[in-house]
Amino acid sequence: MFEKFNESTQRSLILGQEAAAREKHEHLGTEHIMFGLLQAPGEVNASVLRRLNVDLKKLVGQVEILMGANKPMEEGKPDVPFSKSAKKAIEKGVVISREMGEESIGQEHLLIGMISIPESNAAKAFKDAGFEDMAKLEEAIRSEIDSTRKRKTILALLNEDASKALVRAREEAKEGWNNFIGTEHVLLGIVKNLECPASRVLIKQGVDMRLLQKTIKEITPPRQEKPMEGLLPHFDIEAKQVIDNAEKEAKDMGHSYIGTEHLLLGILSVKTCAGASALNRTGVSNIKKVKFSLTKELEGK
Repeated sequence: MFEKFNESTQRSLILGQEAAAREKHEHLGTEHIMFGLLQAPGEVNASVLRRLNVDLKKLVGQVEILMGANKPMEEGKPDVPFSKSAKKAIEKGVVISREMGEESIGQEHLLIGMISIPESNAAKAFKDAGFEDMAKLEEAIRSEIDSTRKRKTILALLNEDASKALVRAREEAKEGWNNFIGTEHVLLGIVKNLECPASRVLIKQGVDMRLLQKTIKEITPPRQEKPMEGLLPHFDIEAKQVIDNAEKEAKDMGHSYIGTEHLLLGILSVKTCAGASALNRTGVSNIKKVKFSLTKELEGK
């Protein structure tokens, strides 16, 4: 059965099964699956939960309470069977994945399957954690699935410099204990490569790159609390907007790729984001001027 699911979903189901076996529960219910999903939420689920202001810690706490309500057996089983509700949720997740034209079943499809069953413990956990609108949650997940699919097409256009910049952005977010990659991390990922087109133009415009990096760090001090183990940072809403805008800038400039130059313009186009704020503090705010300079730089003039 597990072969139908992608790697992160398989891991979540295994974690849920291990939790049920450890507690000697008779069945693996939607509460156990939710427990597994929340150990390392995938990009879609993590983005949606954050956007809807769902308190992750509170949700995990409610899931653990529901798991604790299961009466343990005298002798546990290594392979705990799925409950009727869990089987129904998984079947719905499979159907949803097919309907949306996905090649595999992800955590997001499984979550929709669970919350679409009103009596499931997964839906109850959300309600007990203070979030009751399951229809709104499902709509948000479906919307994020569509956006993520489109963004994967955009990310495939990144050149080497831009790809490395986003890898560095994720590393910066992890080092600062951030759950999400913000525009400030994307900017930091760009300017740490002084040889890329974006950095060269900023330097030519008189930007002190050390001061810029320091400004970015000041804007985003490290979180005081370490995120849950296994939770990888994903792009936040504004960072996603930057990536989407970078594609538009590349098309506008007649380029078939997305480079650091386009990411820089994407950051400046989201005027209120942290990355744009850091640039503004170091004297860079005029997107037309930067775009003109980038065009000249790429032409070798």
